[in-house]
Amino acid sequence: MKITRAKGVYKTEPVKRASSVTRTGAGTSAPAGLPSDEVSIMGIPEAEFTPKVREAVTSLLQEVDRLTRDLSEMKHRVSELETFADQDELLPVLNRRAFVRELSRLQSFGERYDLKASLLYLDLNKFKSVNDTHGHAAGDKVLNAFVVALKKNLRDSDLIGRLGGDEFGIVLPNATLKDARLKAGSLAQAIENMKVPHEGKVLKVTVAVGACVLTNEVGIEDALATADRDMFDAKDASKDIIKGGAKGPGKGVTKRAP
Repeated sequence: MKITRAKGVYKTEPVKRASSVTRTGAGTSAPAGLPSDEVSIMGIPEAEFTPKVREAVTSLLQEVDRLTRDLSEMKHRVSELETFADQDELLPVLNRRAFVRELSRLQSFGERYDLKASLLYLDLNKFKSVNDTHGHAAGDKVLNAFVVALKKNLRDSDLIGRLGGDEFGIVLPNATLKDARLKAGSLAQAIENMKVPHEGKVLKVTVAVGACVLTNEVGIEDALATADRDMFDAKDASKDIIKGGAKGPGKGVTKRAP
């Protein structure tokens, strides 16, 4: 049997990639901002790509580019606003709402992965007298110095929140009650050693610290109340030590057995 070449089979040329400039007529080329690749993707035949169509498509692409930039800027702005909404109005720490929210998240995380965490409740001793004697500007200086001292003695993973006025909370992830009490003592000592210059004077404050362990059985507000009561016990114990003429391990905190 004689085999002959099948008819209808032709050699084809490879498809060439469209250049970035498309000729539209005598001496006319596509705008530099409108690559022909995009035109082909949009499915517009070259024969129908009239100047008006070209102008409309170019305008559309420019508008898409503008909207993309606006969306990116809006996302950045939303992120900034979220940070602003969570931060205390005066100090670089979480406000009470954000602190309680993060405390709740950490408690849920600990429940799922069986991780321990402890809570510290701090109160500056006689802070009101600083404001009354030296003014609120001095009080603001003391609060800022207080936060700086705390951050120098805490881990990056620890959370600090201002619960109101001169009361603060600290969450210590992966810390037992014994760890928390040791940290409370070191923080109290750091605050006692703190010196805040103001108008030729040096302001000094002390702090009382209470502690409790976060457990799944106790709600967030109850945990805060427990740490708060422990803080007042430490404050009372400190007063008793001062009245007795003895100097304890740091004013405002009492070492206890865990």
